[in-house]
Amino acid sequence: MSDRTAEKFMVKERVSLRDVVAEVVGDLRSRGGDDLWACCPFHQEDTPSFHIRPALGVYKCFGCGESGDVFSFVQKTRGVGFREALELLAQRAGIELGSTSPEERRRQTEARRHRAALDTALEAFRAALFQTPGNRALAYMHERGFVDDTLRR
Repeated sequence: MSDRTAEKFMVKERVSLRDVVAEVVGDLRSRGGDDLWACCPFHQEDTPSFHIRPALGVYKCFGCGESGDVFSFVQKTRGVGFREALELLAQRAGIELGSTSPEERRRQTEARRHRAALDTALEAFRAALFQTPGNRALAYMHERGFVDDTLRR
């Protein structure tokens, strides 16, 4: 077994899919037994069709078909690749991942720089939208039915 595979299994053992999903969807409901249900975070719905099987560490939405494990859930909800999902979950579990190759470190550094640039742009656009007096773009968005909370997100 490779070091990366061992790290993956160690993280999966220590991180609860239930807790990770609950942070995103909020209310998890039981219909008896250990299985849990929630409204799917991947599509709009009123009736819970998102099924979590904590004992197996998997989920499946019977509405949109999304399925996977804790890694794919983090990847899909945060828009990151597998390595980033592994790092986030390892950090959450207090696990220090093994050394990375120089190429991997370079890629991680570049990804952090890109994310920082996107965060800076987000803040600049958010400030321009909400701090400019008489902003026509904000008025237009309100006319279209958007509320400030949605626009901030």
